[in-house]
Amino acid sequence: MSNKSQMIEKIPEKIRNLRLQKGLTQEYMADKLHIDTVNYGRLERGKSSITIDRLWNISQILEVSISSFFEIERGIQEYTEILMEILTISQILKAEIEEIKSQLIKK
Repeated sequence: MSNKSQMIEKIPEKIRNLRLQKGLTQEYMADKLHIDTVNYGRLERGKSSITIDRLWNISQILEVSISSFFEIERGIQEYTEILMEILTISQILKAEIEEIKSQLIKK
């Protein structure tokens, strides 16, 4: 299976997870999308195709970027977290180096 296919297969799960995080029901989503609940459930289970227009509408209802449904955003978030950890560690090390320098100068 190609990366593209894997990414597309994960979209329904991401929609469901975001909906649950927001505390929204399938009925609410279906109503906002002007579709019936059965079709919305099929959409979340990956049993029906999602057009880019529908995905855009879902992102607006969930108040997230449309890129939230694709792996690239997850990668960016992970790299940002790693970079923040590196920055914190480097600041700690810098302070420790300065402390060691000041102790050496005193001797």
